[in-house]
Amino acid sequence: MELWSSFTDIMLNFKFNRIIYATTKLSKSGLSENLKDGLVLSNHDPNYIKKMIENKCFDNNTRWMNSNQSDCISWNVSEKKLYNKDNHLSEILFYPPTKEPPSNHEKNIWKLYKKYNVKVGYTLFFKHKIGTGSSGMAMCAEPHLTQKEVNADWKSNGNNIKYLCRLFDKIIRQLPYTHFSLLPIRKKLTKRQKEVLSWVAKGKSIHDISIIMDRSIPTIDKHLRLARQNLKAKTTIQAVVKAQENEQLYNFNYFL
Repeated sequence: MELWSSFTDIMLNFKFNRIIYATTKLSKSGLSENLKDGLVLSNHDPNYIKKMIENKCFDNNTRWMNSNQSDCISWNVSEKKLYNKDNHLSEILFYPPTKEPPSNHEKNIWKLYKKYNVKVGYTLFFKHKIGTGSSGMAMCAEPHLTQKEVNADWKSNGNNIKYLCRLFDKIIRQLPYTHFSLLPIRKKLTKRQKEVLSWVAKGKSIHDISIIMDRSIPTIDKHLRLARQNLKAKTTIQAVVKAQENEQLYNFNYFL
């Protein structure tokens, strides 16, 4: 993707050579679940991202998001703290501090941080101005730098970096990005499920849809129920939104 390539090139000028970007318009349930309707990009080693997914880094939505609602956070963690049982890098990236013992997934990801030199950088988090969505970036600096050096650079360039990150986020969320995400996208809906959701999106009732499609009301209701299940949606309206984000709605304008 040309936009992502240009953005990462710009961030190299600020000594951030590895970035994870994630965005979702739906933020009320599990983060990894919502990101299937959003976008995850990274220029990290693909094996690193694969291991992050396996170790459920994108599943810890509550702890991660609560930790990162202050706009930006410095990874003020020393090499000694990084692997200390009580003070570790997890509090900055994906696993904020907790009194509970660390899980095996957490222990595995800490080893991964060490293996791939993920220890110096900044995390950015911002809510969308419209809707309930949010976006975030874990920006890892070049391995030879110390956090003290990165913090010093941030004092000079931090506002410009935040502006560029927000600009990138605003532009990319306006693009059809479903097929570029590193996380698996939604299971495709059936033709009937797409059709009934598309008519709901046009404001049609179940009774209206049964007449239009020449199917019984119980049959229409069944298609809607299965569509909600496939999309992990609690309501039909949420299913419509998720289907739209995945480009799975039909355009019936020519019928109306």
